[in-house]
Amino acid sequence: MEIETCKKPFRALCYCCQHKLCIVHLNEHFNLINAQSVPLVDEINTLFDLFKTISSSRPSFLLELETWRQDACGKIDNLYQTIRQEFEETLAEERIKQKNELDQLRNRIDKLIEEEEASQKDIDTISGSIQS
Repeated sequence: MEIETCKKPFRALCYCCQHKLCIVHLNEHFNLINAQSVPLVDEINTLFDLFKTISSSRPSFLLELETWRQDACGKIDNLYQTIRQEFEETLAEERIKQKNELDQLRNRIDKLIEEEEASQKDIDTISGSIQS
């Protein structure tokens, strides 16, 4: 029996399609709508699973960006290590040079004291070397 040609008194009005329905057609109408809903739920679930898969994986451009960052950081670290080593070597050389100069000054003053031949000029020269 078609809904449009049904002669039974209507008992309900479908707000979606505005059909006036008898009890029998109301149940048919309800079952038809439910039958259409189940595949929609399945499709939504499939799309949701796909979304979760896509969301959990990183896009390739982010992986490329991470690789670039690691490479750049590695180059910076290598440059830092090279420059730091150069500075440390320069500082070590300078310390050795300063220590040698201090040893020479100590030996010179010790010799002057031991021989008791220190002059004011010697004292001024050694004092000037210490100040610089």
